[in-house]
Amino acid sequence: TKVPRTGPRRSSSSSGSTVSGWSICSIASRLLLLLLLLFSVSGGPEAGDNRLQVVSRVVGSAAREGDVVLRYGTGFWSAWFRDASRHEKRFSHAGIVISDDNMLYVVHSSASDINGQGTVRQEPLGEFLEEAKDFAVFRFHVSDEIRQRIGLYARSFLGRPFDALFNLDDESRLYCTELVMLSVNRAAGKEMIGPEWINGVPVVTLDRCYLHNDSYPVVDRRDMADAAGRRGGLW
Repeated sequence: TKVPRTGPRRSSSSSGSTVSGWSICSIASRLLLLLLLLFSVSGGPEAGDNRLQVVSRVVGSAAREGDVVLRYGTGFWSAWFRDASRHEKRFSHAGIVISDDNMLYVVHSSASDINGQGTVRQEPLGEFLEEAKDFAVFRFHVSDEIRQRIGLYARSFLGRPFDALFNLDDESRLYCTELVMLSVNRAAGKEMIGPEWINGVPVVTLDRCYLHNDSYPVVDRRDMADAAGRRGGLW
């Protein structure tokens, strides 16, 4: 699939065979990515200039409709959202990968750092990751049909206003992880992502979107950094 512009997970009982806590499909995906990276990341001075191209190529080769993509960005509130997670303080934003006309996009809810106004929108995957300091793509242990439904539910939220109040009782407005939770849970017909209670208030933190038995990583920037380091390149 084309892209416009150029910690270990636990096993799931629905994922089939596992090896030391990793599902076979997860291990295969990560090995393929590492092989691709070893031939893609150079150690020359142009390595930094080609970073976005490598990211787009590697992520685009692995991501599929219905995956959850997470990033740590450069926005004013990025550190605050990252640190709200209790179990892994790594990401600050998330969205759902969709495919249109053989191109990959991300459906996500974002807002202005200044006034908190924004909407659920569709953005090319390459642009979504362009300024990311850290990123990963996770896939759920569900059928291809359910992954397609995750994408359909995400599309159904396009245009809804951003929820600056982070109120899970009002679905007329959505924040980023709320969109991810609703898309995944409704497609699966059960709760796969749930909120964290913070000071008596239910909040869908970033780590709740991927740190559980029902998902596994298909792309992780840490693997890419490790591969670049082995080749002597900068990442």
